[in-house]
Amino acid sequence: MSNELNERLRAALRPRDPGEHFTRSVLACIASEPAARPMLRPERSGGSPEKRQRRDAGRPVRDRHAVEDIPRSPNGATWGNFGLPWLAATTLATCAVLGLLIAHEHKAQHAEAGLEARRQVIEALRVTSEKLDLAYRVVKDKELSGTEKRGA
Repeated sequence: MSNELNERLRAALRPRDPGEHFTRSVLACIASEPAARPMLRPERSGGSPEKRQRRDAGRPVRDRHAVEDIPRSPNGATWGNFGLPWLAATTLATCAVLGLLIAHEHKAQHAEAGLEARRQVIEALRVTSEKLDLAYRVVKDKELSGTEKRGA
């Protein structure tokens, strides 16, 4: 079964000539598209001016800041020399700041919950103290009234 499947896959994936009509239509499509402008690489500052002159001899002089050379996104916005690295760095910084803000908020909520628990414990101790004082007075009053009855 496995060999049969392998043979069928190999037969299906063998390269085949697409035909003359397909080749002509692809070439016509390529010819009708405008030529893509090459992206400019950032200038390298290495080397002396003499070396750069020798290296750049015979090359056409281009304005480094020409508007037509700035890469553009599909909707026409210019990206300049920033592009994806700038976007990634901004996203990373935003995530870091948001993480710090969330951690600070969590810490503040934790501290607030601790203060509320402390307030409740103090209130419970105050109520318990009042109840114990009341119970102590009742017991003492009964003792005093018991000794008065015996002495009378």
